[in-house]
Amino acid sequence: MITLFFLLDLTFLLLMVSEFTENLSIHKAGGGFGIATAAVAFYAGAAQLLTEENSLFTLPVGHIPRRRLD
Repeated sequence: MITLFFLLDLTFLLLMVSEFTENLSIHKAGGGFGIATAAVAFYAGAAQLLTEENSLFTLPVGHIPRRRLD
C-alpha cells in the first residue's frame, strides 16, 4: 500500500507540474506513472480478494511486522 500511495502522489505531482510548465514530456511521464499506479492498485485489490478461504491461490504481498510496545 505504501507503493500505491507513493506512485499516486508522484503521478499527481508530475501532472501538476506539467500543467504549470506546459511541458509535454512531463505530462507523458505523469501519464506513465498513472498507468503504473493503476497496475499496483489492481494487484493490491486482487491480493485482498484472493484469500486462502475463497481462492485456489493467493498473491504474495510484502509483510511489515508490527512494532512491539514494551
